[in-house]
Amino acid sequence: MRYLITLFLLILTGVVHAKNLPAVALFYADQPPLDELHAFDVAVIDPDHQGIDPNRYRRSNSELFAYVSVGEVRAEKPYFSKIPKAWLLDQNKNWGSHVIDQSAAGWADFFTNQVAVQTFEFMNLFSDNVLTANNLREPAVNFYYKEQLIARIVEGCNAISVMILFASFIFAFSTKWKKTFLYIAIGIFIIHLLNVTRITLLIFALYYYPSQKELLHDVVFPLFIYGVVFILWVLWVTKYSGYAKTTATK
Repeated sequence: MRYLITLFLLILTGVVHAKNLPAVALFYADQPPLDELHAFDVAVIDPDHQGIDPNRYRRSNSELFAYVSVGEVRAEKPYFSKIPKAWLLDQNKNWGSHVIDQSAAGWADFFTNQVAVQTFEFMNLFSDNVLTANNLREPAVNFYYKEQLIARIVEGCNAISVMILFASFIFAFSTKWKKTFLYIAIGIFIIHLLNVTRITLLIFALYYYPSQKELLHDVVFPLFIYGVVFILWVLWVTKYSGYAKTTATK
């Protein structure tokens, strides 16, 4: 209980001091201008760009990330051929992508596997002692660190439920559709990014502190991601949605 109280107070402290969101640049075209992107706290590029090393790009005030789309996919993606045609609802001509039926049976497991792949690639930036293998008993991906089975990535690890919860709250306090959809898109990206980071740190932590499994898995890291979602909610209601101003004038 003491841990819960301490972590809760830390989250509240973060909410009080969260005055501004980081400056984020989204660049999905070819040949990203890396020098110009250093002007932003976070730069997001297409994950298919080859020869770009996040470690060489990194500066004290700028980090480079790649993204994965939850609801759409382009035909040139390497995993596009693995997606059943029945899952593709329509085409988004503005982006040249296909809209995915996220209610289709098997889509959650497919997305979970993509999260596992990105987690594996992210962990390899820090260590080459990471291995993955499909779980033979259930739809899951086993993670091994230094030849030791540490964790399983299952459907509940993909953070889709958190994304739905986040988006539902934003819709409930929306005033302008364009701003709402933009905030939801940025928020879902942040949640996905944090989730991959959460899984990576959790695997490392479970290896070095196996006796703290319940605390790490059930308390610390869930509070980490839900705490950030809570901060995004507070910022939306008080600063970006215009809901507070609308309510004050009534």
